[in-house]
Parts: sequence; C-alpha cells; structure tokens
Amino acid sequence: MVSFVTTLVVGLLVGGRLLLLARATHRSPEFFLGAGIGLLSLAAIVEIAGLELARAQHPWAYRTEVVALFAHSASASCMSFAVWRLFHPDRPWALRLCLVETALLFTSWQAVILPSQHTWVTGFTFWFHLHVASRGAAFVWGAIAAGSHHQRLRRQLALGLADPFLCHRFLLWTVAMAASAGMLVTALLTNSLRGELVFSYVPALLSVSVLGLVGASAMFLAFLPPVAYVQWIEQRSAVLAAH
Repeated sequence: MVSFVTTLVVGLLVGGRLLLLARATHRSPEFFLGAGIGLLSLAAIVEIAGLELARAQHPWAYRTEVVALFAHSASASCMSFAVWRLFHPDRPWALRLCLVETALLFTSWQAVILPSQHTWVTGFTFWFHLHVASRGAAFVWGAIAAGSHHQRLRRQLALGLADPFLCHRFLLWTVAMAASAGMLVTALLTNSLRGELVFSYVPALLSVSVLGLVGASAMFLAFLPPVAYVQWIEQRSAVLAAH
C-alpha cells in the first residue's frame, strides 16, 4: 500500500509539473512526458477501483476497466511520443515506431473490452497479454533511450562539457523507466504463467512494490530534486573530476 500510494502521489506531482512546464514553454516533449506520467497514475487508481468492483460483482466494474485500460493506452502512447520528440526528433523510423505502438495499444484495448465483461470474469486473453506487453515496450524503449543519452553525457562530463546534475537526471530517468518496465513484465509473467493478477500472488506483489518505490524515488529525484541533493551530486562530480 505504501509503495502504491507513493508511486501515485509522485506520478501526479511530476506529471503536473511537466504539464505546467509544457504550458509555459510550448514544447512537446514536456507535454507528452507529463501526460504520460499523469495518465499512468490516474489509470492505476481507476484500475484498482475496477478490480474491487469486479470482486464485488458490481455492474460498474466493466465500465471502470474500459476507462482504466484506455488511460493506460494513452499513457504508454504519450511515453513513446516523448521518447521520439526528446531523443529522435529527426528520425522517421522513431515516429513510425510510435504510430505502430499506438496502433497496438488501442487495437488490443478494443479487443479486451469487446466481450463487455471485466477481465476478472473473462480471464486473461491473448489481447490482454498483448496490451500489457505493448505498454511495457514503451517503457523499455524509454529506458534504452534515456540510458544511451546518459552514456553520451557521461563522456561529455568527463571532458567538462556537460552539467553534472543533467547527466545524473538521465540516469535517474533510466532507472524510473526500467522500474516501470519491470513492473509490467512481472505482471505479464504472472498473468500468463500463473493465470493470476499481480495483487493475488505474493512474490509478484512484493516485486512490483519494490520496483514501484525505486521508480517513484528516481522520478522524484529527477524532476523534483531537493536543493541539497543537487548540491551533493555536483560536489561529488567535482571531487571525482579532481581525481
């Protein structure tokens, strides 16, 4: 519960901050990133509510899952477009990858909701697995792109040509994206191999809880860092450079 609440609060704070920044700068990377993070937090809230309604056999369970999976689809799509605009803005293949990712997300979403019943009732179908895998792919791409950029900045930092905290921020963003991808991979494996929800299988629940805390901490430090933390990173970089 602590991990879930922490992840949601951090996601809403970071997403909101990035959306306000996008409004001020009129830049698309901040918009897509802020929308992706914010929608992910909202989707998680609605998804948990839908699961509880399904357990209680409430008629609103299906409608709630429709909204939750739509928000998950939009979130992952926004994350993909953020990677394109931030890391590969001049690469046609990156835009095509975003469009394919978005098509897979919303096609699988439509197939999942077609039976007009909650997944708790229908069980885990091929389309449900494809939907989770497609969401995970967006975060894997984000982790790879951020990690590659971090390595480039590290080489520049060694020459005194990069800002220490900017370099560190991309490391934190890599960790946050990798943690999110890990949570979705855990969910996919639990759904497909055991036929259970993550929340029903203790080892999987512990895994996603730890990954959630790691990802939320990295995201918070990357986008809402305390001044003392920024100073510590800069001082540590200066000490390492002196040696």
